[in-house]
This record gives sequence, structure tokens and C-alpha cells, in this order.
Amino acid sequence: MVLDYSKWDNLDSGSDDEPKLQPKKKIATKDVSGVPAPVAPAGKNLIPPLDPGRVALLAKHGILITQLEPMGARVTGIDFKKGGEPPAECLEAMQQEMAVRGFIVFADQGVLSGDEQVFASKLWGGRKMHSTHGVHPKSPNRHIFRLSNDRTVGTNGVGPQWHNDGSFVEGTFSHVGYHIVRVPENGGDTHFCHQGAAFDMLPPDKQEWWQRLVSVNSSSGVCHPVVHKHPISDRSSVWLHLGMTGAVLEVTYKDDERRLR
Repeated sequence: MVLDYSKWDNLDSGSDDEPKLQPKKKIATKDVSGVPAPVAPAGKNLIPPLDPGRVALLAKHGILITQLEPMGARVTGIDFKKGGEPPAECLEAMQQEMAVRGFIVFADQGVLSGDEQVFASKLWGGRKMHSTHGVHPKSPNRHIFRLSNDRTVGTNGVGPQWHNDGSFVEGTFSHVGYHIVRVPENGGDTHFCHQGAAFDMLPPDKQEWWQRLVSVNSSSGVCHPVVHKHPISDRSSVWLHLGMTGAVLEVTYKDDERRLR
């Protein structure tokens, strides 16, 4: 498996001289089209559908966005290899859908160069790269965190737990992009969770409690609220790194004073 990814504020990509680790095999892909969405609490829609107005706006510019289930969306009609930037209103519409649906898959891109992936990354969030990772010798760009199950090709053993990237810095990443150069022949799946839906699935008493919790990063000591308001959707969302949480603090209020315990 070779996976390049980058942080947007701020995608990671393979190079044209990608080594042939094994003969290519036909990959049996998982069909998740029939996977039902989680059951929402009464009166709530855990993961809202695509906005018809944004779908129509994108279609006017030749961009097709379709809904994936149980979360996410798929976009065609954009070619990051050409380097042209989509209109601002299209970028805004897609960024809104990223926030609401959880992620977007930009299909039919082929293998992007390092510069092409960085270009795609800088279309979102703060429109600049925020790179804090090591640079593998095979990485096609210093902003790309190149991952592989072969140490000579990329870094391995990364992110085995549920996590948000950037928990060790105060200014966390607005987006994270993945460019899968080669899919694994056996295992190696990457799983995604909608963190707004995760919060909504908590019982009311747990929601109230979790909103008082603060996680402490085990390597830097930086603190982040376990529940935050998403800056685009304004939705209460869980924010955790299960592999780098050294402690969890609870904020309590007494006599108009805020205390930690």
C-alpha cells in the first residue's frame, strides 16, 4: 500500500517512478452502497443530504457531485492535473459539503505529482500548507507525508487508532487530504467517522459531560476540547486522538469560577 497525504490549512502523492512492490492484482472492493446510515435520535438527521442548490450550482460549471452512503460525497468534472482553479463559488459549495457530509472523494484523478497534490490541497481551508511531519526520501514534495507498508517506499505504522490529525499543535489542520496511489491487496482499510453524528448519538447526559472535557496531548501537552463547534457547519462535533491522549481534564463551574479536575 502506498498512501500519500497532506494537511490543509492544509494531499500526498506518488511519483512517476513508483516501484513495483508486487504484481498488480484485481482488487475486490467493498460495496457500501447498501450500508444503512446510523439511526438518528428522534427529530434529528445525523448526516444531512446534499444541498440541492449547491448541487445545481456545481452542475452549471460542469462539476457533478453525488452522495455516498452512509456519508461523504463524490465529485467528478475537476482535473487537478490541469492546474486550473475552480470558480470561488464552486470551491465554497464543495467546502460546505465537505463539512456537512464529512468528506469528498475527487474521482478520476489518476496519479498526481507532488506539486499537483499540493495545488489541490491549497484550494481549501486557510489555503496554505501546514506541514509538521517527517519527509520520507521517496516523498515527491516536502509537504507530503508518504505512507507505505514498505519502509523503503514510505513511513509505516502510522495512525492505527481513531484520531484527529494535529492534536499536538494549538492551531490544528483545517483539512486533511489523502491520495491513494496503490490500494492494499490485503487489509489496510482506512475508516472514517462523522464526528458531528458521533456527538449526536451520545445520550444527553453524556453530551453535557463531554462538553466539559479537555484532552491533553501526550507528546506536547497541548489541550483541546473534546467537543467543539465545527467552524463551517457550526455543528457540535467530537474531537479526539486515541493514540496521543495523555490525560483528560474536566472543566467544572463553582461560584462563577471555572476549575479543572
